[in-house]
Amino acid sequence: MKTIIMKKLILSLAAFFILSCSKNDEVTDNLQKQINTLEATINTLESTINTLTSNLSTTSNSNAALTNELAAAQIALTEAKNLADAATTDIEALQASLLIVNETLTAIDYSETISLGATGSLVDQTPMQARKIIYGKWDLGTPPNSSRSSARLNGCEFDFIEFMDDGYLLGIYVAEDDETQIVFGDYIMYENNAGKVESVHLTYDAGDITVDIAVLTNIIVTETNGSLSASFDVELTLPEALEVCEASLPGSVVAPKEDPLPEASTANAVSNHAKVIGKWDLISYTSTNVYAGPNGITETYSLDDLFASWCEGEGEDDTAVYDKSSSNSNKFPTSKKTANCEIPVRAILNISNFGTYSITLFAANGSVVDTDVSVWSWANIDQTALNLGDDEEYNIIDLDDNTFIMTATFYDYETLEDGTSVDIVATDTFVFNKTK
Repeated sequence: MKTIIMKKLILSLAAFFILSCSKNDEVTDNLQKQINTLEATINTLESTINTLTSNLSTTSNSNAALTNELAAAQIALTEAKNLADAATTDIEALQASLLIVNETLTAIDYSETISLGATGSLVDQTPMQARKIIYGKWDLGTPPNSSRSSARLNGCEFDFIEFMDDGYLLGIYVAEDDETQIVFGDYIMYENNAGKVESVHLTYDAGDITVDIAVLTNIIVTETNGSLSASFDVELTLPEALEVCEASLPGSVVAPKEDPLPEASTANAVSNHAKVIGKWDLISYTSTNVYAGPNGITETYSLDDLFASWCEGEGEDDTAVYDKSSSNSNKFPTSKKTANCEIPVRAILNISNFGTYSITLFAANGSVVDTDVSVWSWANIDQTALNLGDDEEYNIIDLDDNTFIMTATFYDYETLEDGTSVDIVATDTFVFNKTK
């Protein structure tokens, strides 16, 4: 009997110690998860402060109040980092410090860190100041009643130019094709002996070499009755595909500045609007297509598949080609690779304050395969969903200063070989990293 009692006692004690250890492990794990979350918050807020400080340093006018606010946020952030580095972290104190940082940044208007209304002549500015003056989207299109309106009938004309932090988008309308061709690249500012901007060179990556396609001089931005306008001279050396346009494009232009999105003026410094603006590298893509019906199938596509689809067509003369294999009982249309087509290996998404976004595809040698430009806006006041292009709504899954994940569900149909159709539910997820 004593032996039995002792065995039960030993088992009970063992169970107690096991439960105690498990409970302690659970508490430790929970604390570690909190610390990991707070450390991620620290990284995000530190990146935000650095970005805002950098933006502030390049504005044409000093802002003492904003400088003081960022300094206070930096002090609180340093305290939080010290707490996080401590051997025994005071979670409550760490949370309190981060709350101070976030509240300080939330009170800062995003518009205070960017120069949406900067003016001046570039020959009087340093490169950092000049970037703020030309920043934005400028309407280069010909007014309907202008004497140059005939360009739309027989030649080319400038459509728009948008300057971002270091890149540009140039739209040129080609009458022969009745469409606007997009040129994308970086711009470089050349200085005179006094360190002021003498000219702005638009570069284009041709693969083996990077060439200047345009040199802008005498750039002046003025304000009249609250509206901004830019004037400049332009000397063109367009790539081969647009050489035909050089003769019909003017050597001097005057361009009004388009209005930014409302959120560019109303959002705070840690809003989703402030975070999403910029250049993003596409690093992952997943698409799941579910076909309805008893013989329905599920197809999953990756980023490699997305790039490969750039060179896929439906067959000769755009007629559908159907898979006759036994594994495809529904006889869904298939695709074939277009001859002499170079599959892209990289995609960059660029989202601007002026309601435009661009997707640029790059070949393995770094040259631009294609650039597509469309419009975007926020789908809700919470800034958790975007409208891209034709009211295609994408929900934001994650967004900080380094990572951007969005997803969308679409409804479509596919025509089968027998003429009937089948419904498709497609879910696309895109993962981006901020381009450094």
